[in-house]
Amino acid sequence: MMMISQLALNFMMITVKGHYLQRRMVTQCDVLNDQILMTGDSQWEPSERFNGRSEYFQKRDCEFGRVWDVMFCTRVCELQEGDICNPSVNPGLDMCREDLECVRNNDLPDNLGVCEQIVPIDLDLDYNFYDLMESMLN
Repeated sequence: MMMISQLALNFMMITVKGHYLQRRMVTQCDVLNDQILMTGDSQWEPSERFNGRSEYFQKRDCEFGRVWDVMFCTRVCELQEGDICNPSVNPGLDMCREDLECVRNNDLPDNLGVCEQIVPIDLDLDYNFYDLMESMLN
């Protein structure tokens, strides 16, 4: 009788643990990493440990290095100024270098863009201009 109650208790614990694991939120990172693992896609390779336990993946054979794709917890190839890029947010897309942005280009098909310098915002106000405008309004 003791053996049956112990088995029933073990079964209940396994059921509770299984239910808890099923309810855990799955992130975009989890989905992409699982997809990479399942397909064995050769353009990806595992990299160093991430958070001490799970691996993250990075693209192989990048000419200019890699940049973080924080949306999908991967490292993708870094694109240089003038390179064609894809401004959409999808896993595995190579990204412009950190000081560049992907700007859509109507001359390219499929809404593609080109990596261009980020235009700096000059927060220095030209007070002479504002003084002139104020004097004109008074």
